[in-house]
Amino acid sequence: MSDPSSITAVNNPAGLPEKFTFEMSHEEAKSILELAVRYAPDPWMGFRFQLQFGETTRRWVMREQNITGFREFDRDGGPVEGYLTLPINVLEFATNVFPDVFPTIVRVDFKNGKIELANGLLNVELDLPEQDIAPIDLSFAAISYITVDVAELQQLGHAHLMFPVTIDFDHQEEPLPFVDFSFSNGLLIAKRDWTSFGGPTISVSITAEGVTPRTFSSYPSALPRELLFSDTYGNESVKLCFSDETPNIAFLDGISWGIRIELGNETVHQYRSALVHTLSENEIDVDKDERIGWSPTVNCHFEGSDVAVEIVKGLDGQQDYFRLSTVVLPGSPWNLEIASEINGWNNQWTNVKLVRHETDLVAIRDVVAEEMQLTPEAVIDLVMKSKVVAEVVGVFL
Repeated sequence: MSDPSSITAVNNPAGLPEKFTFEMSHEEAKSILELAVRYAPDPWMGFRFQLQFGETTRRWVMREQNITGFREFDRDGGPVEGYLTLPINVLEFATNVFPDVFPTIVRVDFKNGKIELANGLLNVELDLPEQDIAPIDLSFAAISYITVDVAELQQLGHAHLMFPVTIDFDHQEEPLPFVDFSFSNGLLIAKRDWTSFGGPTISVSITAEGVTPRTFSSYPSALPRELLFSDTYGNESVKLCFSDETPNIAFLDGISWGIRIELGNETVHQYRSALVHTLSENEIDVDKDERIGWSPTVNCHFEGSDVAVEIVKGLDGQQDYFRLSTVVLPGSPWNLEIASEINGWNNQWTNVKLVRHETDLVAIRDVVAEEMQLTPEAVIDLVMKSKVVAEVVGVFL
């Protein structure tokens, strides 16, 4: 007999039944294993994903980089809601060990922390992994979309999955170029600029149908790879969906499969995380933004003053830089005395400049991105000078 003290229950945040059973065909297991191997890191042993249950279908969901992919199959037993975190070994056994004559019966036991796979006379038992605390989010409310032919989309993905240059990943300093998309006049154009690696700019255009012109950008390289495999699901066309409520998300919607894509900006992705860390480490309050590589503006606060740090890409060979700005006086009046004082400060200060923006008096300062470590000091300097200006100009109000 087994020792009861050795039995460890597994957490069940999805509220699934303590015990349940469902079936999985060999074809389903094989197709999901192929998907999981693509999404998993190399080596992929130990990779985990979610199986999300619905009333009529179930979704196999997995993440990589900025994309979340899923594939749906008809429900064959099991719960009608909730999710289950599974290891890739489950698919390996069902595909590579069990014969393809019978479906695999999956028995889940949360109380004993086990998952049992049965096929014919062969049984395999595994420990249930620690469960994810929440379901992977696939919600999306599309308000517009672009329809593309799958065969052409597959070719687009193939073209941008290939590298036109040789890259030494052990000594890589520049980030790989994003894929920049634009849609208008019946064409979807995808472009990657390899000039920072001494290579060409590659642009691929395919026909597309839609109403609203759009530009958007995505991190490589998982997305081009999955576009390459978009012709394996049996669809003739798919839709790229967009929503103004979540402008940082696009959704590739096919029949029984799809990809949730977190959009971004190459320059923002290159600097934002390190910039936020640098500011936070120097006792400057930074607003959180979970949208990775999306917003070019980092909002921060020091001694009661709000400062915006905007990430700006240098043009025509110029360096990338951060533009710091803070409102000195909102809705301030304008007269000769105030203008004279401001001109005096602008002539005196080499780094900080005072400008009028609509009705506000604003202080700005630029820091080149290569000198990111100077940004906290620049924020403090900007705030201190702004307070001096506000106090002096206040005399004229």
